Amino acid sequence: MTQPHQSPFRRWKLLILLWLAFFLNQADRQIFSVVLPLIRTDLGLSDADLGLIAAALVWTYGVLVPVAGFVGDRFSRRNIVGFSLLFWSMSTLATGFCTTLWQFILLRGMATGGGEAFYAPSANALLGENYPKNRSFVLSLHQTAVYAGIVLSGLIAGHIGQHYGWQYAFFLFGGFGVVLGGFVLFSLPKDQPALAVAPEPIAKTAAYLVRNPTAVLLTVGFACMVFVNVGYVTWMPSFLVDKFGLSLTAAGFNSLFYHHVGALLGVLAGGRLSDHLAKTRPQSRL
Repeated sequence: MTQPHQSPFRRWKLLILLWLAFFLNQADRQIFSVVLPLIRTDLGLSDADLGLIAAALVWTYGVLVPVAGFVGDRFSRRNIVGFSLLFWSMSTLATGFCTTLWQFILLRGMATGGGEAFYAPSANALLGENYPKNRSFVLSLHQTAVYAGIVLSGLIAGHIGQHYGWQYAFFLFGGFGVVLGGFVLFSLPKDQPALAVAPEPIAKTAAYLVRNPTAVLLTVGFACMVFVNVGYVTWMPSFLVDKFGLSLTAAGFNSLFYHHVGALLGVLAGGRLSDHLAKTRPQSRL
């Protein structure tokens, strides 16, 4: 539900907190790839084992995101964002104690991926409702947290893993997320569910989306981008370590910084351009 009487301070507070939450959403996901060479050596896991752990997160995330969208229309989005942040952060923290393949699959893959899946639908809806006139630009600012989270986690997790052990990278980011999750739940006002009337059946909504060419094309296009990106961010740090002998810190930075600086600039420019063109031609967003 739109809240037109919110003060500017409160609206900026919402964006800042969600930016930090999305930062951790992506940072926690990237830690594993950065310290992967240490985990491989320490626990004797094969590349196939490590790929299975990464795939478990992506598949869990993909399966649960539609569920998260339906839940976000029916319950308090602030609570969904706060509790999902707490859940994936505790899973990230617990990953530091993993010693077997199946522990990594359950905690790093399924638990972390499941918690992260419930964040984006509710967070994006909250931002869209509170910033209706410059929605695209605000969402693009929110999106910059993805690139900042990936790049800084590469640098920080690489440094911590190299000097103190891979476990402490999970402890640091997971602990910070638990604190932030509690702050989100206690500092943001509770919102009302978006649907004031009885919602459409899930099957009916899904059937409509499948028949909608725009929804299908956007889904396929985004899937193609994610397919390439997951492979890149998962294996590029290890490639630089194995191929060129870079330190974990240098590999974590160089594998992620240059790629995501371009993405950050592009998303900000795209958000501004989309808002500008949509004033006279709404379909310009496509």
